[in-house]
Formats: sequence, structure tokens, C-alpha cells
Amino acid sequence: MSEGEEGSSTWKYVGIGCAILALLGLCSAGSCVLFCGGAIGAGVAAMEPPVEATRTFFASVRSGDTAGAYAQTASSYQASHTQADLEAALAQMPALAASTDQTISNRNVQAGQGATMGGTLDDGTSFQAHLVDEAGVWRIDSLTVGGSSL
Repeated sequence: MSEGEEGSSTWKYVGIGCAILALLGLCSAGSCVLFCGGAIGAGVAAMEPPVEATRTFFASVRSGDTAGAYAQTASSYQASHTQADLEAALAQMPALAASTDQTISNRNVQAGQGATMGGTLDDGTSFQAHLVDEAGVWRIDSLTVGGSSL
């Protein structure tokens, strides 16, 4: 072998080694992105059922379906409140019945402890709802709208 061939062979192995290291680095970075993206996606997905339950409760109230709204409350709420109690409490929340939309800007779901949804109605009235998961169905446990509570 001549001296030129041996030198180019060394550079070939150095190049292959660098390519392998670069490939391993890309694979590691890709795994991290997939893992982190999956964790974020799972967190967002966990928020959707309580958000939908809150919106469904508000829609029942808005349409005047107090029996439907009462059915969407937690068993702990129903144990200490009748449907008439709910109707009386809702009468103290005219902004809720009049609202056509709400912005849920504060979302917090804690496994085993329920979920808290907070935000504003379309007229700017603030609300905060606490929900509990009862056998896979999210239900309103407490609600405060503009200072009035259920």
C-alpha cells in the first residue's frame, strides 16, 4: 500500500464514525421529542373531558334544562342538595343562564382529586367549577359564578 491510500482509509473510518455518532444523536433527540410531545399531548387530552362536562352543564342551564343540569352534578352534591336547591342557586346566577359562551382559561386536573375549571362567561363574569370523576364521567361538584355558589 502506498502512503496516500493508507491516509485516505483513516479518514474514511473517521468519517464513518462521525456519521454513526451523528445518527445516534439524532435518534436520541427524536426520542426525547416524541416522549415530551406524548406527555404534553396526554396532559391536554386529560383536560378535555372535564372541559366538555363543564360546557355541557352550562348549556343545560342556558337552555333551561335544570333537570339535565342536576343530573350532571356529582353524587356528593346531590346527597346534600335537591333539584329545587339547584334551581334556587341558579336563579342567583343570571349571568350563567344568559351566557352564550364561556372561556375556560384555567384548567387543572389532578388524578384522584378532581378538576378545576375557571374562566369567564361572554359578559365577563368569572366562574370556577370543581368537577369529580365518577366512574369515568365528569360531574360538577361545586360552581361559583360571579361570587354566587351552587
